[in-house]
Amino acid sequence: MTLTPDPNLVPAVQGMTGRLAEQLGFEESQRRNLAEGVGQACRHMMRKAKGMDEDVQLEFSGYDDRVEIHLENGHDATEPPPMSDADSYLLNQLLDRVVFDDNGKGKFRLTLIHFVAGTESQP
Repeated sequence: MTLTPDPNLVPAVQGMTGRLAEQLGFEESQRRNLAEGVGQACRHMMRKAKGMDEDVQLEFSGYDDRVEIHLENGHDATEPPPMSDADSYLLNQLLDRVVFDDNGKGKFRLTLIHFVAGTESQP
């Protein structure tokens, strides 16, 4: 999915994330945490994308034990967009894994992973 860097779109992304998590069997509190984490990550990536006049790319992947959300904004992976300690802390409190890496094309990617409660893969 491609989004313009418009923060008014974040609630729609959060709603879609919550519905996907519900279909995957996440408990209510987990759905709220996942939606809030995705919202925070989107706002962060949108702020960076807006300054570069680029869109934000989102990819959702649902599995039996987890959901993974990949966000990209075209930023060069050699210098990941700075994230405040508070933003990083919040994402790590809401989600099971937060990974900053290269998308394989030299661009920055943020991956958010949240496991279904009670699955063996949950950290």
